[in-house]
Amino acid sequence: MIAADQPVAQIVLEHPRCAGILVERDIDFCCRGPVPLAEACAERGIDVAALVAELEAAVARGPPGTPGLDPRSLTTLQLVARIVDQHHVYLRKTLPLVELLAGRVVDAHAERQPSLEEIQSVLCGLRTLLEPHLQHEEAVLFPLLIGRARSRQRIRAELDWMRAEHVQVGEALRELRTLSDRFVPPVWACATYRALMSELEAMDRDTLEHVHLENNVLAARFEQARPVASGVHTGGVR
Repeated sequence: MIAADQPVAQIVLEHPRCAGILVERDIDFCCRGPVPLAEACAERGIDVAALVAELEAAVARGPPGTPGLDPRSLTTLQLVARIVDQHHVYLRKTLPLVELLAGRVVDAHAERQPSLEEIQSVLCGLRTLLEPHLQHEEAVLFPLLIGRARSRQRIRAELDWMRAEHVQVGEALRELRTLSDRFVPPVWACATYRALMSELEAMDRDTLEHVHLENNVLAARFEQARPVASGVHTGGVR
């Protein structure tokens, strides 16, 4: 069902329930989606056979009901609409909320839990990065991909820009997971602290899906002829 030489992004596309397990193992299926599972496991010191067995077990015991719509079946216009309506709208609503919650929790508990100030700082940087990023995608990148008059060079530059910023987003999310002990509040945490952890966890999950769709479904349609790269992309345009 799942092979060690499969790219991690392909595993998540075919079996979405595997995403959570890969996140728990700190395997990046968003910005490093083309990397084979075996290579990703080697980088993290993970037994690939054991992980394949765990992934296959998760797929086999999946929840009842009809599987979700495969995003690869959507037209580019439908896919862009899904990204904007579900993920961009969500982030515009959630980023101010989590920053507000973080401020209140820092004021109340930073002396007892110094890492809260670091969480607040990372959140501020993430919001500063993401809000103009969303706007640029909607104003420039998405119309370029949907439009009929397409410049291959311009598309390549814009997708390089998108992927480079996604790498920064992924690094910030990973830092938030570490600083928050994977969003588990301490036993003494107040209701606001617990709400912050809950919102951060939901934002992490939604943003990973968001970046995965843009990198490994949307961008992949326009990069079929490009060589696969497993490192960090740089460059791009604003």
